[in-house]
Amino acid sequence: MASVKMRLGAAGGGVALLLSVLLMISAWSMPAEAQTKVRTGSMPVISYVPIFAAVDLGYFKEQNIEIELLPFASGAKQMAPLAAGSLDVAAGGASAGLFNAIASGSNFKIVADKGQNRAGKSYSNQLVLRNAVLDRVKAGGLKALKGETFALFAQGGISDFGFYYEMKHAGLDWKEVRIVRLSPPKLYQAMISGAIVGGSVAEPWGARVEVEGIGVRYVMAADVPEIAEMQVAVVMYGGDFMTKQRDLAQRWMSAYLKGVRFYNERGMLDDTIVQMLQKYTKVGREVLAKAIPMYLDNNGRVNIKSIQQQIDWNVMVGNLEKPIDARTIVDESFLPKS
Repeated sequence: MASVKMRLGAAGGGVALLLSVLLMISAWSMPAEAQTKVRTGSMPVISYVPIFAAVDLGYFKEQNIEIELLPFASGAKQMAPLAAGSLDVAAGGASAGLFNAIASGSNFKIVADKGQNRAGKSYSNQLVLRNAVLDRVKAGGLKALKGETFALFAQGGISDFGFYYEMKHAGLDWKEVRIVRLSPPKLYQAMISGAIVGGSVAEPWGARVEVEGIGVRYVMAADVPEIAEMQVAVVMYGGDFMTKQRDLAQRWMSAYLKGVRFYNERGMLDDTIVQMLQKYTKVGREVLAKAIPMYLDNNGRVNIKSIQQQIDWNVMVGNLEKPIDARTIVDESFLPKS
């Protein structure tokens, strides 16, 4: 009797083992859940490092997200595709285009910080000048460049806002110079060719003009009171992405903030970060070593006071018909509570 029980027990164990193997084979043969693609705007500047880190270190993959990075010349250029739904996440400077679109009823919002200026961290709105004009500026200040050509990013963008106050701080009306619109790489090329005397840049382009002996970072944002602690860049969600795909939007934010914290813990000179920036900005290690870092809020909080200042400025210069309350265009519900 005992031997029968043993044989049955052995048989039962064999059946259990067989079932386990069959379940494992079934799991292996099932197709993996497809990753959800999120179309995200991108530019070759250092404040995109949390996004680059989330891509390269697998933070988006952990959230079952496939990122499609779409290149743009500026944050302002991302507004139309964001409104049209062909872009899920925009990342760049808040702009008149953003404010106008929201005032006109477009359903998208600022959802997180992507870079701010602080003392020692004026990574953006750096006024760079060619070496060829420095003697003139030394003798007569920026007023000596009246009538000359400067390059900024898209009209109504963050570079306009910063440049306005940099010129005003130097006693020069920005309307007294000629402005052309160029992306960061093209602005850099125009500096080399002498087509412009200078422009407003974000790192690593300011460091690059100095390292390569083209020019200098002549005015830093922290030296100008009105823009010393400005909200330079933000993350924006499209309306459908934010509302109809809220779980996906929340997962994107979780991966992004993990990238923010990686940068804040490691710093600009960390080898992994330098390698990522070399890959995405196409700028060498020597330049990146001299780039001024940006301030990133660890929890993605936005400087709403600065956003309001930018809105009011856009009204003053005629880019916006009437002011809007900055609090109505910022949605921090995707961010940690504290």
